[in-house]
This record gives sequence, structure tokens and C-alpha cells, in this order.
Amino acid sequence: MQNTLHKSTLENGLQIYLKEIHTAPIVSLWLWYDIGARNEVPGKTGLSHWVEHMQFKGTANTTGQEMDHAIARVGGYWNAFTSQDWTTYLETLPANHLELALKIEADRMQNSLFDPPDEVEMERTVILSEREGAENDPLFLLGEATEALAFQTHPPYRNEVLGFQADIESLTRDDLYGHYKNYYQPPQNARLCLAGDFDTPTVLKMIEDYFGAIPSHPVKKNIPTPEGRITQAHHIELEGPPGDAHFAEIVYRSPAANTNDFFLPTPSSIVSWPDPVHSICLAVVASAIAPVAYTKHSLKTKLWPVYLPALTPPLTRAVILSRSFVVPTVHQKMF
Repeated sequence: MQNTLHKSTLENGLQIYLKEIHTAPIVSLWLWYDIGARNEVPGKTGLSHWVEHMQFKGTANTTGQEMDHAIARVGGYWNAFTSQDWTTYLETLPANHLELALKIEADRMQNSLFDPPDEVEMERTVILSEREGAENDPLFLLGEATEALAFQTHPPYRNEVLGFQADIESLTRDDLYGHYKNYYQPPQNARLCLAGDFDTPTVLKMIEDYFGAIPSHPVKKNIPTPEGRITQAHHIELEGPPGDAHFAEIVYRSPAANTNDFFLPTPSSIVSWPDPVHSICLAVVASAIAPVAYTKHSLKTKLWPVYLPALTPPLTRAVILSRSFVVPTVHQKMF
């Protein structure tokens, strides 16, 4: 495997990252758009996630079914996901069919239709069902309550990527298409990343052929207001139907993702982090946390939670103190 990473930018602003890996005749393409739930405004939550769904419905040149069959016919795989910070589309397929993935993504970047109207309505039903299914998970409800409490002046990070039910029910085709045209049309808002069995100069020529002529326009982006410092711990308790499952979540807000402080160590090293400037002290008021605790590192929520499942009441209590950047929020959910 070569250790070199090629980086370049097309004239229209599309950023390109290429990594040759010749261990197997496959290639993986990931197209990252700088748009996620954090750029949504109150009353329009869930737009980014819904637009992601609509990108599989077809363009002016091909139907969603034709794209799906084309990928499957060559033994490939494609998918997408939306986070608080970005939306990503990916294809992994035999290396000799890389051009198919480039063709699909260049087409979807500029030619998606969001028509006919019944396609939008069908997807509304799908997303509402997805939301209702998520609400059956106690950890989803706990996470939603946690984010709402942890972010007081930063509305986008208070919202789940799925969006609120009332917003999903009221969003229109024009809302979705306007979101798409603003954030997907300008290549300067996208990063194209490829890794696999290819020749860099050859692939650069293919990328230029498919993406180079796409016009670039300024993006009208909603930038959230930074959240203020947490000055004290907060607590919330939720209850569900009677049962034996109990969940606890200890959450503390992360620093900005572009700082060294963002990369947090694992729970086992938290209490012994040697750097006194960035020390974090985990004070456990009770026992038996360590065997069941785990962390989730995620840009999605801009929170670092430690989950404590299967606790026996009374709930074991814990406090996390940070000398450098945060004071925690402590939450409980019992089902």
C-alpha cells in the first residue's frame, strides 16, 4: 500500500482526495457534503435527512431503480447517511466499474428532480415511520432529551437528525428541493474521496470529465450560534412503561472539533490522563460502574456520553468535572 494521499481542487471548488490501494481490485467512493442537521432552522428540522432519501429517487437522466440496478449488476454496494454536520453518499464496487459511481454522483449533484409529488409523500410516510420506530428505543428518547438540555442557545444540536414529527409532517417538496439546490449544486461545498485499485492520473481525468463543468454558486448557509459555557451540572429523569431495564447517561460537551482537545481518551484512561491542563476527573459516588460503562465518540451530537446500562435502582450517581472546557450534564432514563 502506498503512503501517499493525493489532494487537489477543481476550478469549480470540488475538493478531491485520492488514495491508491492495490491489495484488491475494488474501489470505494465517498462524496461528503458540508450540510447536516446543524444548518437547519426551527420549523424545518429533518430537511437534510429527507433530502438524502430523495437522492435515491432519480434524476432527469435516470430513475432511482435504474441506478440501483446498475450498481447491483456489477456486484457493487451503495448507501448514504446524514449526521448533524454532513451528508455522505458512498459506493463500493469493482475497480473497473468506478466510472459508474462517478457518473451517478455527478448526476445526483445537479439533476435530482424530487418529482413526482407522490414520491415526496411516500417518503414522508417512510421517515415518519422511521421516527416512530426510533421512539421505541429508550436510548433514542434519552439522547433527544439530553441534547435538548445540553444545548440551550444552539438550536441545531438540540435536534435529532430525523427531525421533529411536526416538521416532518409540514415540510413541502419546495422546502426539500430548495435545500438540495442550495447545498448540493455548488461543488465547493463537497469533498470527493476515493480509495482503492486505480491509477491517480487516470481517475483525475475522469473526475474532471464528470464534475469539472458543474457550475459553482455561493452557498447560503445557516451557521449556528456557539453555545455558551456550562456552569453547573444538570439532571433529567424520564420514565417509561414498567420494566426491568434502566439506562443512565453521563454527558459532557466536547470542545470544537478543530482543536486538539476534541479527541478524548477511552474511559479507562480518563482518570489517569497525564496532562494536567486537560485533565478530566471522573468522581464515582457509588460502585459497579466500570464493568458496564462505555463511551460514544461522535461528531454527530457534539456530546461525549458515557452510557451506564442495566443499573439497579437507586441509580448509581456520577459526576464528571473538566478543568479545561466543560461541566457535565447527567441524565437518567428508566424503562
